[in-house]
Amino acid sequence: MSLDDALTTLESEFGEFSPPVVGNVADLTLWVIDTGNDFARVFVAFRDATGLSPSTARGRLNNLPTLVMSGWPAQFKSFADALTDAVAQIEVRYD
Repeated sequence: MSLDDALTTLESEFGEFSPPVVGNVADLTLWVIDTGNDFARVFVAFRDATGLSPSTARGRLNNLPTLVMSGWPAQFKSFADALTDAVAQIEVRYD
């Protein structure tokens, strides 16, 4: 099916869509929202992802939410997995 036909079919079922955004798209961002009940494991994963000094990382994790990194999900998947394995609550934001 062509793109035009697909859009027509979707619009007939769901209504009109906003026009596409043309131009540069901002990178996604990975955030720690909550450290859960194992601060030490989250701290290690956070430092690994950010490369921050221990004191800076601790300060950031004590003032949540905090930015971990920006990029595309494939770039930070391993860090997101490590943080969730450490029972941190994370968010990927599409700002």
